[in-house]
Amino acid sequence: MTVPGRRGQDGETPGQAAVQETLEESDLTNEALKLLGELVPQKTGRLMSCTACSVVSGEAHLTDEEQLAAYGVPHRGSRPY
Repeated sequence: MTVPGRRGQDGETPGQAAVQETLEESDLTNEALKLLGELVPQKTGRLMSCTACSVVSGEAHLTDEEQLAAYGVPHRGSRPY
């Protein structure tokens, strides 16, 4: 499971944004299956969507450990799961 996120570009569907961001953050090529839902958190006021995707190819791994560390996510070797 991956939970990438970014703002969609002009004319881009939530599914297209999910596919592109997942590729950028995990090196997985996937296809969007279904828009699961949308919400607007009060803190950001920005529309967020959740899209179910299916892996087409690739091997999952984190592509940016430094960015994750900046958000307080521990290095993958130190995770208890």
